[in-house]
Formats: sequence, structure tokens, C-alpha cells
Amino acid sequence: METQERTAPGEEGAPIPVPQVVSAVMQRALALHACSLITVRLAADDVQPDRQLLHDGPLVQALLQAAPLLAVTMHDHVVLKGRRWRSFRHLEQQAW
Repeated sequence: METQERTAPGEEGAPIPVPQVVSAVMQRALALHACSLITVRLAADDVQPDRQLLHDGPLVQALLQAAPLLAVTMHDHVVLKGRRWRSFRHLEQQAW
């Protein structure tokens, strides 16, 4: 599922606020009867996975707070770029 990089009609390049993204992700998880969640971000060509992972920190923290309220376990957030990947769980092990 897309996260912060989606754009609203007529608003090219306008990021979607984190609360809206969290709401959309959690609604989709509930619609699929999910009990676990791993989010994946595909990094843009001009962005390194480490930088994208740090940029996604507020989103991940919001998902970590929202998921248990709906009996969903947030396992990880992964950023992919080509054959490279970075994991939020490995970066912030104390937060899990």
C-alpha cells in the first residue's frame, strides 16, 4: 500500500499527512482481517534507503501506537531500493 508519497487529485507532489496514512493502512488491515502488519516502502531513485527509513520514522511510530488498539501486531517497516533493504526493527530495536 502506498504511504506518504501519494498525491490528491490536483495536488501534484503534496504528501498525505501521517494520520491519514495510518488510518488508511489500519482500515485496509482490518478489511483483510489481518492480525499482523509489515509495511514496505520502495525508495525513490534519488533517495538512499537509510535516509528514507529515517524519514518514515514518524509514520512507523504512529503505526506502532495505532496497531495494538485494533489487535494488530506491527512487526516491521522495510525500505527497499534495488537489491538493498533497510529494516526499522533492526535500526530501532529498543522501540519494539
